[in-house]
Parts: sequence; structure tokens; C-alpha cells
Amino acid sequence: MSDQNSDTDYGFENIMVELDAVLEKSTAGLDADIPQLTKPSGTMTIREALEADDPLGSIRSELWGYTEEQRIFELVHGAILEVNSGGVSMLWDRLPFDEIDRLAQYLEGMGAQQTYLAIKEIRGFIVTAVGDPPGREALFDLVGSPEFEKMARPFDLQFEAMVEEMEGKLLEFAQANVESLEQSPIS
Repeated sequence: MSDQNSDTDYGFENIMVELDAVLEKSTAGLDADIPQLTKPSGTMTIREALEADDPLGSIRSELWGYTEEQRIFELVHGAILEVNSGGVSMLWDRLPFDEIDRLAQYLEGMGAQQTYLAIKEIRGFIVTAVGDPPGREALFDLVGSPEFEKMARPFDLQFEAMVEEMEGKLLEFAQANVESLEQSPIS
């Protein structure tokens, strides 16, 4: 049995050696001075993205998650997509509880009160039902329950207003934080 394993290992090693040789041959002659990270051509600055047809999507595609403001933008933009897809209660299917708390803090700071208050109300229901912080399994069971659906449904039906509110506030945030949003780990 051990001979068979060594034959298999030897075959795998040979394949890896051959793959390394193919890779080395195919990259021979490339300029060794090319930096490991390069900004793709055709990208835009945050200022240019603000003028695009879809400024929030354009900004998001330019971010690296490099600064705190970039991470805030990414979290709120992701929340917009989730709320637009399935209502505000969808956040509890997609994000860890502590991340929803951070999101609520950011939304409150941006002035997105309707969405912030909905998150706060749903959070209160969850904490009362399963504790603070809820265990992942208990939260999963609660979010799938008829009781949760009944409580969250009125908020979910307001998804369009919440999305519009968050988009407006996130756009204001981007306009106020252009320089930080434009920072990247490469030049």
C-alpha cells in the first residue's frame, strides 16, 4: 500500500514540476520591474466616478478597502444592495451581528434615520428573543421564523425609501471624503 502512495506522490510532484516549467517558460522575458500591484487601465478617479451614470457603483469598483472611509463606503454600499434585494431584514441573513451594529452606527452618523431606526427596532426584537449577542444558530432559526417575518415585514415593505435614503447619504459621504476614498496601496 505504501508503494502505491509513493507512486501517486511521485506523479503529483512530476506534474507540479512540469507546471512550474510551463509557467516559467510562458513568463520568460516579461519586464521584471513591473510592480506586483498595478492599477488597471480604464479606471477612474473618485471625482470622475461621482460624475458617472452610477456614481455609487463606480466608486465601489475603485475602492481597495485601504482607509476607514473606504471600508465604511463598502459596508453601506453592500447594505444598499441587500436591502434593495430583500428588505432590511435581509441584513441578518447576510452580515454578522457586530457588522450590523457597525452599519447602524455609520447610518446614524450619516443621517440615514429611517434605515437606522428600522435596524435598531429589528435588533431589539432579536435581542429580546434570543439574547445579546445572539448565537449564530439561534439567530438563523429566529430569522427564518413566522414571528420574525411578521415583525420585520412592515420595515421590509419600506425598502425603496430606505435604499433611496442610504444612496443619498452615501453619495454625500463620498463627496465629503473624496481624498480618503481615492487613497490606494499603489500609485
